[in-house]
Amino acid sequence: MNILKKRIAALIVFFLIFVFLFAGCDSEGDAEYYSVDFYLSGSQFRGSTVEVRKGYTIPMTNETIAAYACGRGLYKGTTQDISSFWRIFDGVKNDIIWDFGQPVTRDLILMADLGNQPEKIIIAGRGKDFYDNAMSYINDPKNAGGYIMVLGEDAGVRENEGDGIKNREVNSVTFSSGVDLTIIGIGGERTIYTKGNGVFVLPGNAEAPIKLTLGNNITVRGNLTRSGDGMIKVGNALGGDMEILFTMLDGSKVTGYTNSFPSNGAGNAAIVVEGYADKRGNKITFHMKGGIVTGNENAWTGGTSGSGVTVRRGNILLEGNAVITGNTGFGGDIACGMNAGWPLPEDLFIEIKDNATIGEVFLFTNRGESYPMTNSNAPHIKIHGGWTGQINKLNLGWTRDSSREHYMSYSILRNASASGIGNLAAQVGSIAAFIPKITLGDFFQWETGYRSEPNEIFDNYIIRADWGRLQAK
Repeated sequence: MNILKKRIAALIVFFLIFVFLFAGCDSEGDAEYYSVDFYLSGSQFRGSTVEVRKGYTIPMTNETIAAYACGRGLYKGTTQDISSFWRIFDGVKNDIIWDFGQPVTRDLILMADLGNQPEKIIIAGRGKDFYDNAMSYINDPKNAGGYIMVLGEDAGVRENEGDGIKNREVNSVTFSSGVDLTIIGIGGERTIYTKGNGVFVLPGNAEAPIKLTLGNNITVRGNLTRSGDGMIKVGNALGGDMEILFTMLDGSKVTGYTNSFPSNGAGNAAIVVEGYADKRGNKITFHMKGGIVTGNENAWTGGTSGSGVTVRRGNILLEGNAVITGNTGFGGDIACGMNAGWPLPEDLFIEIKDNATIGEVFLFTNRGESYPMTNSNAPHIKIHGGWTGQINKLNLGWTRDSSREHYMSYSILRNASASGIGNLAAQVGSIAAFIPKITLGDFFQWETGYRSEPNEIFDNYIIRADWGRLQAK
C-alpha cells in the first residue's frame, strides 16, 4: 500500500510540474499580439498597422516594408529608398534605430528617416483608372525613375469571362527607358486584369535600364478569350546594352494567358524573354525569386514556345520557392532554345537553385549549316549545389538538319558552381546529385509536329553523370 501511495504522489508532483512549466505558454488562439504602426511623415500620415505576435519579429523584406509604410497609392522612390532606416517614435523624438531582427515586446510606432521617404504622387481614380493613370505618369519620359505602386484593390474587373461589356481590363504598357517599378498588393491578393497580349513590354533597345518587379499579393491575369502575342515581354526581340530585368517575388502570380490558335504563337508564352537576333541577350533577364507561373495555355504546335515561359537570347534564374507548373502546351512550362536561321547566343540556359521547381521543360536546338551547334551555345540547364527542387519532365527537341543524336554530343545538364565556357569539364563533372531530381520525357521534331512515344527518353536513355549528355541504355 505504501508503495502505491508513493507512486500516486510522484504522479501528482509530475503533473503539477508539467502544468507549472507550460501554463504560461500561449496557444495559437490565445497568443498575445502587439500593434506596429508605420509612419512616413511624422503623425500626418500613417501607412499601415501590422499585428505582430509577442516575441516574434516583424515579417519584413524591402517590398513588404514599403507596402506597410506607404498604403495604397503611387510613390516616387524604390523599396531600397524607403526601408533603409526606421526609428522608434515615443511622441517626443525618434532616435533609436529599429532592428528588424529584434523580437517585438510592446506596441510600436516606427517612423521613416526624412531622408528615406518616397514622395507620394497624386493619381486620380481607383482600380483600373488609378492603375492606367499611374502607368501613363510613370512612362512619361520626363518622369523616368524609381516607383512603388501599392494596390489596395484589383486593377480592372472581369465579371463574366468573354463578356466584353462588363469586363474592364487595364491598358497594355510599353515601359520607357529608366523606369524601375515595383508593384505590391495590400489587404490580400490584388489582381491586374489584362487583355492578355503585351500587357507589359520591356523593350530591349532602351537607352537606360528598365526594371519591373511583381511583389507580394500581385496577380497578373490574362484573358482566356484572347490569343496570340506574349503577355509579359522581356526584351521584346530587341537588343541593346542596357539591363532589362523582370522580377517575381514570393506571393506573386502570372496566370490566365491563352493562345488558342495552333498556327499562331511562335516564340510566345505568358512570359517571353528574348533579345535581338544578333545579340547574346545576357543583359535581358527574368529573375524569379519566388511566386508562381501557372494556368497558362499555348496551342501553338511548333514547339519553340512554352506556355508559361519562353527563353530565347536571354537569361532566366529561378530561386527560393519559385514554381512554374500547371501550364498547358506543346512546349511545356518552359521552352528554351533558338529558331532555325538565327545565330545562337553563348551559354543559353535555364538556371535553377534552392527549392525552385519546374513542371515540364523543353530544350530545343538548331544545328543548321550557317550557325552550327557547339557546347558553347547548346541550350542546357545550369543547377546550383544544394538544389532541393525538381523538374518533373525534361523534353528534348530539334529543328532543321539537327537530330536527337545532338543530345549525345553536347551537355544538357551543368553545375552552376563552375561557370564559363572554358571551364566546361568542371561544370559537367559534378552533376550526379542532380540527375535523380530530373525525370526524362519525350523527343520532339517541331517542324513536322513529330513527338515520340511518351517517355521514350526515360525508357531508352540515361544522362551521363560525367558529361551531362544522353547515353543509350
